[in-house]
Amino acid sequence: MRAAVVVGGVNVGKSLLVVNFAAYCGQRGLRFQPLDRYAASPRPWSLGEARRQLVSAGPHAILAVQGVAVTLVGKGGPRTVRLWDTPGLVAGVAGDPAVRHAMADALAKVAQADLVLHVVDVARPNCWGEADHAVAEWRAAATPYTVVANQMDRPGAREGLKHLRRQAPGLPVVPVSALTQQGFASLRRAMAASLPVD
Repeated sequence: MRAAVVVGGVNVGKSLLVVNFAAYCGQRGLRFQPLDRYAASPRPWSLGEARRQLVSAGPHAILAVQGVAVTLVGKGGPRTVRLWDTPGLVAGVAGDPAVRHAMADALAKVAQADLVLHVVDVARPNCWGEADHAVAEWRAAATPYTVVANQMDRPGAREGLKHLRRQAPGLPVVPVSALTQQGFASLRRAMAASLPVD
């Protein structure tokens, strides 16, 4: 199964994107597979439960890489993809050992990805930071890669999108709102175009 890894800073909307995009692709119940192959079997959650468990305004609420299978329909036929949600990245060395371990797991998964979806909160001032630049420089040349400009439903997002495009020229950008699912059709097309049919 192909792997699309969702990566980005802390609280940029990665988990909400994964849950709501899975719903958009037709999933009604979600079975999240932990990265650890020795972990228990996949966790079955309703969409509401997945949102309650995974989406938080607090920093580093998610410290585990976990994925859910989705089916993308596009030219050439359907593609089944495991969409991996990852803990938030920070520039520099995190003080908490659990956060450092979680970031290491996230970066290891990004290194193995068939597609990298790099989520940025364009409603934040200076939305493209050091960690974002490092990930883009590392993966954009080696792997199918898309910047997902999230929070397009928020005030200031249009200006933030312009700032992002100036800071990351030449990178493919898909504007979305993980909350309202705005832009998900474009995201699904971009993903389907980047991933070969199995």
